[in-house]
Amino acid sequence: MTGLKNFPYFFKEAFKSLCRNGWMSLASIAVVAVTLFLLGAFLLVNYNVNFFAEGVKDQVEIVVYLDDISPAEREALRIHLIGLEEIQEVRFVSKREAMERLKASMGDRASYLEDYENDANNPLPDSFEVKTVVPEDVPVVAQNIRKLSGVDRVDYGEGFVERLFELTRGVKLAAFVFMLSLGITAVFLIANTI
Repeated sequence: MTGLKNFPYFFKEAFKSLCRNGWMSLASIAVVAVTLFLLGAFLLVNYNVNFFAEGVKDQVEIVVYLDDISPAEREALRIHLIGLEEIQEVRFVSKREAMERLKASMGDRASYLEDYENDANNPLPDSFEVKTVVPEDVPVVAQNIRKLSGVDRVDYGEGFVERLFELTRGVKLAAFVFMLSLGITAVFLIANTI
């Protein structure tokens, strides 16, 4: 209770001290404000970089192009893939759907593909789009899927995905080190200023 009674006194003394040591007080306030601003700005940038990196990693998937296999063999392969613990989702993409996607991506030039509209003329293979539980497992899972019967080839952006994961790890490590050093600097500056 005495703290509340003394509050006006403390406020008055602090104001007198600020007036007496104007430039030093202003410098102290500026140093603390700039330090906290830099720390907050870096935390915001770090959060956005991590959010972007995680978003990109979540979009990494494996495309499994199939040999010309029967529907029963295709279903058996799908069931096998779903049964693997590293795999979160398996989605079948038919030749027809792949052609529709290709046409959509070509925009105005889609008319070049009119001769390939029926399944007999369609050169695109059936495929599975596979998402892993942990995006970093994609290269290993892709290597294992390549060995399976009925698989023609596997594509996941080999080389690019590995560089993406290395870059993400490097950015996170650099951000952690920079944030730690900035935090220590902020504590040191504020402690010396106050």
